[in-house]
Amino acid sequence: MGLLTIVTVVRNDPEGLRRTLASVARQSVLPDQIVVVDGSDDRRQVPAVLEQSGLRSVDYSWSAPRGVYAAMNDGLARVDGDYTYYLNAGDLLADDDVIAAVAGRLAGQTFAWAFGRVEFLAEDGTVHPQPDWDYATERAALFARGRFPAHQGVVVRTEALRAQGGFDLTYRVAADYRSILRLAADGPPLQLDLTLAAFTVGGLSTQDWQLGLREFHRARREVFAPRGAAAVAENGRTATRWLATSAYRALWAPGRPLAGLVARIRPGGGR
Repeated sequence: MGLLTIVTVVRNDPEGLRRTLASVARQSVLPDQIVVVDGSDDRRQVPAVLEQSGLRSVDYSWSAPRGVYAAMNDGLARVDGDYTYYLNAGDLLADDDVIAAVAGRLAGQTFAWAFGRVEFLAEDGTVHPQPDWDYATERAALFARGRFPAHQGVVVRTEALRAQGGFDLTYRVAADYRSILRLAADGPPLQLDLTLAAFTVGGLSTQDWQLGLREFHRARREVFAPRGAAAVAENGRTATRWLATSAYRALWAPGRPLAGLVARIRPGGGR
């Protein structure tokens, strides 16, 4: 047993895993346990990366791929730590003292969960900090406005995550979002004034944004069960985000009609 376990799931991404484990190996204080769940087609790749990582006593397992959330549940079953933190292949700890800082803040606490800031890695390699947002304001809006803790910034008491039954496998892209909503419904978090990790944007919820918005909406209805004015507000916020995203995708996204114009009129954009 220990305070903190890092769970990493990987499938066919040895280089992403290599970067992730390197960010863990550089920590001034290592987590009490590291669990790696592998669903790669080539079962030799990940063990080779683990051997080269310099990390010792990694709890490794391979299982036939059934989706990222099934793999995250497999990892949860192997956790010994009081708190669980998911840092999947390609995610990077923000600096070399993150684990020490998180462990120091969690020691002696009774919070079911804690969250801090994250950074976003763009395809061009640039890093963008998460915009500031107020937890209480977004909680009052049922996190329907697009501002909520990303799972890369969330540390959860293991028994609380297990009490949920892990991640709901009926969700394709928003099971982690639903899990965080349930934590928020049960009680307030410990808010960490630090940046935990950086991760690459553009996952399935971004690629298939319509599915993402449907599942986010479903999760809020299931967890918070809004009624009356709250239900009207939830439906309105979802519709607004749907329309705004549709317009962006049609007109403003890279490669769309207005994207080149915007690039030209920005400072340094050619005009």
